[in-house]
Amino acid sequence: MPYQKCKIYNDGSHFIAIPHTTRPAVPKRYHPEEVIEVVEDTSQQPQLNVDKCNAETALTAPNDANEVDSEECSKATVSPPTDEISKPTTTRKITRRQLFDELYEECKSLKKRERKKYIYDRMKQYFANAEAAKQYVDGQFDRLKRNAIAKRVRLVRKVNLQTFNYFCTFTYDGKKHSEESFRKYVAAVDAHAYAPYVKCPVLYLTSTNSKFFDFDRAGDTLSRIRKTVPCYYNYSVGYDVHLDLQSKNDIIAFLSAYMSDNSVNTITSPELAFTENGNKLKFTVDCDIQKATSVKIYISEGIMNAAYRNWKRYDITKNENGEYALEYLSDGKLAVFAFCVVDYSDGITLSSKEVLKRYDTQIDKHTTSKLIYSGKRGLNGLTFIDDEPTSIVFEDKYVEEVEGADNIIGAYSKYGLKSYKFSEPDVSIGDASMIKFDIFVKEYCPLTLTLYENAEGEVKKYHYIVELKSENIWQNILVKISDFKSDTGIVVKNFDKLVALSVNSDAKFIINNVLII
Repeated sequence: MPYQKCKIYNDGSHFIAIPHTTRPAVPKRYHPEEVIEVVEDTSQQPQLNVDKCNAETALTAPNDANEVDSEECSKATVSPPTDEISKPTTTRKITRRQLFDELYEECKSLKKRERKKYIYDRMKQYFANAEAAKQYVDGQFDRLKRNAIAKRVRLVRKVNLQTFNYFCTFTYDGKKHSEESFRKYVAAVDAHAYAPYVKCPVLYLTSTNSKFFDFDRAGDTLSRIRKTVPCYYNYSVGYDVHLDLQSKNDIIAFLSAYMSDNSVNTITSPELAFTENGNKLKFTVDCDIQKATSVKIYISEGIMNAAYRNWKRYDITKNENGEYALEYLSDGKLAVFAFCVVDYSDGITLSSKEVLKRYDTQIDKHTTSKLIYSGKRGLNGLTFIDDEPTSIVFEDKYVEEVEGADNIIGAYSKYGLKSYKFSEPDVSIGDASMIKFDIFVKEYCPLTLTLYENAEGEVKKYHYIVELKSENIWQNILVKISDFKSDTGIVVKNFDKLVALSVNSDAKFIINNVLII
């Protein structure tokens, strides 16, 4: 093979050589496609002729030479008997391919099988037999498929040949998309396919409990990026539709590291690993120990849907070996999900990739009481409410421990409180179940309790409102599951699909000892 005469090009990741040949190129012969007469129905109501004449008269009134014959218009206004009305037709000469393209535009919103039938039914009259029409339509669909593949290949090659120096933001035309449809469009973009070809540094910011974007799926996609490409993560734990304020600081640091002329990249991404001994898991954090100011590990167990995970926080300190490690005793609930978050002294906060440990065990749902939250166990089991989209991207939401009556510590958030422990596989709720909790208020407090049901991807809400008076003691509240109703007055029926409980009020309240009994 004469390598010196090869024609070489780069597709963005490979050099491809095309062998030289001495064979004369045969010119492509294009046979002009046959022109056919397409018959179209142009049946119109008599009133349309009247409107046309009126329009012509109005347009030509200033010019007497071009005045429309009034007698002609008066004839048009006469309606012939119904049985004498014929459907006038017009013909136009086009090719079969032009006709196919027109019909395809008309029905492209249909499903593929319906689309093909729609076109076939309207083109079969222009072929000698049905088999010829079917072959032609199938061939045109194959042509469109090949063109789409070729366009994608060209796009990938062009993208990989570029050196990216700027970032872009995707927006949408309000006439074509709503906010909801645009979210679904972005979520449907297959990033899994082009992730291996990414060459520029990546900063991935996401909320852990988003219902629009799959937290696990995104992690799988980013794991396909080459190890030589810098890739950083920061998860907004407990958020749904917003990101935390720390994400903004990470964006500034990331841009300074890779886009500033005089900057030096000092960003180090942490990594989380684990070893197992039965149900005992030991998590170890690998990070820049000299710059790390705090290390946290978040663990969720048994909840497969990422949007409804109850993330438990564990603050880690160095052990005697000078490493950040955590020993965790698993309950063996289907799977354990975990990641770490490291705060650095330069103001950057970074997360590790999510790690997963699966268990092949059957879950036995308990019918006894289930503890959702207790002030004695920190804030694990609770987060804040973040399910209302706004124009603001970054929010500073949090849950804090507040002292109530008798110096007893409870949980409070001005954004409302929410618990995803209802999603855990060993939680059993029935028609006779009740929710019991302690609450402390210093003012009149109309309290709204909401149960969330995940019904085939659609979230349904059931509410219960209780009015509380100001008391200087902890009040004990007991609510039946059957007392919760939707906006239309429907009670809860699919108890196994309940995923969360929220408590909210405009007044300040402190919650403690939340139980399912």
